[in-house]
Amino acid sequence: MTAIEEKYLIASNTSNLRVLAESAGAGDVLIAAGWSKSRIGSALMRLHTKPTHDNLELTHTQVTLEAIRINAERPEAVASAVIAWWLNRLCKTCHGRKFGTIENTPTLSAIECPACHGSGEARIPHGEIGRRLASWLDECKHAHVELIKRRLAIR
Repeated sequence: MTAIEEKYLIASNTSNLRVLAESAGAGDVLIAAGWSKSRIGSALMRLHTKPTHDNLELTHTQVTLEAIRINAERPEAVASAVIAWWLNRLCKTCHGRKFGTIENTPTLSAIECPACHGSGEARIPHGEIGRRLASWLDECKHAHVELIKRRLAIR
């Protein structure tokens, strides 16, 4: 999670949205996020901080449209699977630890997880199409974060 994402998370959960001339506070972060033209980037950031049905629906629609654009078969199903992976990339076998555990102990073994081969992440669904959509999601979110940084003059 980037510093801007952390600031956004804090801002979306605070009751003090006072805007002060001398410093950038939670109100400024939310204003900068609102000025962003990246609807999908904004929805993706909210999915990680305050998920709602509307954000998920907007994201699913946009990912489906992108899946159609890149000629995916069954674009709605592909979009659903990629969004689910994008929101929780952890390997289901090792829970992101990259290694198995020594039986009956909390200690990790030296043997890589056979499911993720030591990456800690589950495989991206739908092969190359899924990889392209996941990269597109990352790019959209990154673009949104960069727009907020520019508005707040953060380097």
